Amino acid sequence: MSMSASNLGFSISFARDTAKHIRRFSIVHIHAVRNFVTWWTMLWARRFRVPYIVAPQGSYEPWVLQRTSIKNRCYDQLFERPLLNCASAIQCLTSAEVQQVQALGVQAPCRIIPNGVRSGSSRFAKTGTQIAARGKRLLFLGRLHPKKGLDLLIPAFQNCLPRLPDLRLLVAGSDCGTGYLSEVEALTRELGLVDKVSFLGELHGEQKELCFANADAFALTSRSEGLPVAVLEAMAHGLPVIVSESCNLPEILASGAGIVVKCQVEQICAAILKVFESDASRRDLGLNAIRLVEEKFAWHRIAAQAVRLYVELQG
Repeated sequence: MSMSASNLGFSISFARDTAKHIRRFSIVHIHAVRNFVTWWTMLWARRFRVPYIVAPQGSYEPWVLQRTSIKNRCYDQLFERPLLNCASAIQCLTSAEVQQVQALGVQAPCRIIPNGVRSGSSRFAKTGTQIAARGKRLLFLGRLHPKKGLDLLIPAFQNCLPRLPDLRLLVAGSDCGTGYLSEVEALTRELGLVDKVSFLGELHGEQKELCFANADAFALTSRSEGLPVAVLEAMAHGLPVIVSESCNLPEILASGAGIVVKCQVEQICAAILKVFESDASRRDLGLNAIRLVEEKFAWHRIAAQAVRLYVELQG
């Protein structure tokens, strides 16, 4: 996650230890931008000619840049971008992020290495035959933030209820103390959905696994993402997914693992109805989702890509 120029994560001990020890490493892989740790590490890696890779992790998404302060833009221009240009590689999560990085004028070579998830090993993973008799459940799991599109998903969910009266929406996540949860809860009351939407809070470990296992489909109608891990986790659990174009996962549509929509209530509603039109079609989508994760986003594949890049940069 990137940090604002007013909260750069300055640490004297980190600065001292990095300057002292960085020359001992053959390569440095840095995650996140717009913080002291990234800038200082790049600075000393360059000074001692240690190859370094930087992963912006979605920090240059258009939605994010539109809300970037003048202070942050100045910081980018004067401090980070010159050092980004000296990186041995920029790790991009998607082809869209490659375009975003290049549009900012970063000239270092870009390499696509996506996020990864554990696949095929969860004892709670769906098998495609776990369609229960109880009402159907649509899951949102993630940080509760305006960019995540809950203000679109909840009205779309409401519009589906005349045709899917047994459908429930599960919302799992925290607003990190911002107060946004109260806004979303107020929206559900305003729309008369108190009995249809359940707020589960932040989940971890086995609770999180069980939440995936008890859902029938997953939705993330976000306005801005790098490459959302929650979507990959949902697919690894055999859930068909409904995602916005901003999730940067066109593979979902191409592989038949779910539906990709614009951030519009009407499209989201149509996608929900499509996913829940039959148990058989939802099972097929879920099996395709598992296959997609195994083929492209499983950790062993991501690790192999990273190792190849390290070897290549070492010459």
